[in-house]
Amino acid sequence: MRQPAEDERIDLHRLWITIYRYKWSIIILPLLVMMLVWLYNGTLTPIYRATATMLVEPPSESIGNIEEVLNPESRNQSYLATQFQLLGSRSLSERVVEELNLVRHPALDPRQQERDDGRLPSPTDWQGWLELVSADEWLPFVTPQMLGNQWQIPLEELTDDQVFGSVVAQVRGAITVEARGETSLVDINVEHSNRRLAAAIANGLMAAYIDRQLSARLEMSETATNWMSGRLEDLRADLEAAEERLQSHREREGIVDLGGVARLSAEGLTQLNARLVEARQRLAEAENRFEQISGVPDAQWRELLTTSAVRGESSVAQLRAEEVRAASRVEQLAERYGPKHPAMQDAEEELAVTTQNLRTQVQSVVATIRRDYELAQVNVRSLEQAVAEYGDRTRDSQAKEFTVNQLEREVQVARTLYETFLSRLREISAVSDVEQVNAEVVDPAMLPSTPVKPKRLRNTQVSGVLALLIAVGFALLRDQMNNRIVGTGDAEEKLGLPILGVMPLQSRKLDLQETARIYIDKVDRAFNEAVRTIRTGVVLSHLDEERHIVLVTSSLPGEGKTSTAVNLAAAFSETDNILLIEGDMRRPSFRRLFDFDQPEIAGLAEAVAGDVSLDEAIHKVDGIAVLPCGRMPPNPLELLSSQRFADMLETLCNRYDRIIIDAPPAQVVSDPLVLTTLSTSVVYVVKAESTAAPLVRRGVNRLPLADGQLSGIVINQLNIAKSSRYGYGAGYRYGETGYYDYYGYSR
Repeated sequence: MRQPAEDERIDLHRLWITIYRYKWSIIILPLLVMMLVWLYNGTLTPIYRATATMLVEPPSESIGNIEEVLNPESRNQSYLATQFQLLGSRSLSERVVEELNLVRHPALDPRQQERDDGRLPSPTDWQGWLELVSADEWLPFVTPQMLGNQWQIPLEELTDDQVFGSVVAQVRGAITVEARGETSLVDINVEHSNRRLAAAIANGLMAAYIDRQLSARLEMSETATNWMSGRLEDLRADLEAAEERLQSHREREGIVDLGGVARLSAEGLTQLNARLVEARQRLAEAENRFEQISGVPDAQWRELLTTSAVRGESSVAQLRAEEVRAASRVEQLAERYGPKHPAMQDAEEELAVTTQNLRTQVQSVVATIRRDYELAQVNVRSLEQAVAEYGDRTRDSQAKEFTVNQLEREVQVARTLYETFLSRLREISAVSDVEQVNAEVVDPAMLPSTPVKPKRLRNTQVSGVLALLIAVGFALLRDQMNNRIVGTGDAEEKLGLPILGVMPLQSRKLDLQETARIYIDKVDRAFNEAVRTIRTGVVLSHLDEERHIVLVTSSLPGEGKTSTAVNLAAAFSETDNILLIEGDMRRPSFRRLFDFDQPEIAGLAEAVAGDVSLDEAIHKVDGIAVLPCGRMPPNPLELLSSQRFADMLETLCNRYDRIIIDAPPAQVVSDPLVLTTLSTSVVYVVKAESTAAPLVRRGVNRLPLADGQLSGIVINQLNIAKSSRYGYGAGYRYGETGYYDYYGYSR
């Protein structure tokens, strides 16, 4: 078996052989197509192309559009593509038709044209081809409207609108617009059979485009001016209404200088808040001092002296020091004098006075602390009330200020819009009289001298190449789909079975009897050499067999199995004692092949039945022992399957060196299946260029073959010269005389 890599590899030699095999078809088809295309292009009307060049410049970039500034190429391409579409628009074509009065032109007006029924439509005119074959009559889905031909309507019934539409459609179909590289130059191509008309349409289209652009710009300017004028009146009214609302609000609220009032209110509120903070601080201090004395009764003034609020007073501290000195003096005098001593009495009196003064001062300080606390509370409450009143007044001022600011903004916006529109309107009015278009004529269309269509030579060459490719493709496809056996190499590739040899095709037609006796009559030395080669293959394939029973069969009748068996038997008769048995008892042919005179000659059927002996059934013809069929049995399969037939073969094997059985076709009856089990080797005959490979495989697989029982395939009626020339791999190159004649053995 082949390796997968070899199977996947492209066999260039096989492809070349396939092309060479169908060379005449491959050559004739392109030549025929080229001839037809050449003749057809000669019948077409020559088409001229007029080209005009125009410069189309994109408008300047808008500073406000950052995308246009950063990516100008994309914007330019989009603009040019839009202009290309405008150049091919219907409205522009209608303007050209009207300005050039093409409705009356004989080359475009359908009423001035005569229909040429003998002229073939162009290859791209599918509607013309449908009309040519009258497709609307035999194809139900094709309607006259689909054909789109104005000739479906009688000329006298055509309206002006239909004629105008037809002319516009012809003009649009003749126009193509192309950009010249990456420049802003545009080529306008017009193709028509009338070259003067083509040039006129190209120049007229440029003029119409420039006029259209200018008209469009002027119309846009006029439209913008009218719109802005109307819009300006609305903006003026909006500005006046906004100013009136602001003034009415000021008069209604009595506002003169709202900014100053709000500013004073804000300053006063700030001062009050500062004073309130200070008052709350003083209140906190007074409350702290008051809390120190609030829990001590007035009678316990000595205990009040322990509080920091009282003790911290300078007057209290001074009197306290005087009391301490007076008490110290009393203690000193008490050590020296008695209680009634005048000095003692003066000291005690001084101490009493000092103590009374201290008590009075403490009570005075306590009263002051209480009064300061009450005054601080009153001061905080009054300041808080004042701050609340100022806050209300400030909020009211802020609300009025917000409303006024809002109305002032409305007035400012209205004034800005009005002034902007007024300025833009003045600019448009100033430049409307000097409007310019961004397109100009570079090269007007000249009168073309040579036609551009049809390109007869190019069309012929392209059609020839396409036809050649199609022809080669069909040849390769036909070779791939051809499953017939056409040579030894082809048989080995498609069947994978051993090849014994080939039987060359005779140069003249022979009947069955002449074909079967070619070897005996020695009329074709090459044929005899082929038979000897097959004989050698059969001998070498079963050298170790004791019995030599060769079964010759095929897939279908007419493949030459009988003639092969007879010629092979004749070849074996030169070296061995051979017996040829007619195993095809359904369609016997030995009587005709060997010219048996007896009408009821004894044969195989009589020998198996025991009616005659083997010697009586076997006939000697040209040195070959032949056992014909005899009378046709009613059931040949039953006879061949009998034990008596098997025993008879054993007996014959002892009498003959080799037995050749001509069996029926394997695909027709079951007789070969039985005979295969009794034979030692099988020769399978395949007719060249006739039998399909799958049929051969099925026939071989149908036979109950043992290992090595199949000697090989014999390809019959093979055209050696053709097989060798077309690369079928015949494997055997028989010359006119053959190998035996080359070496002189047949002389």
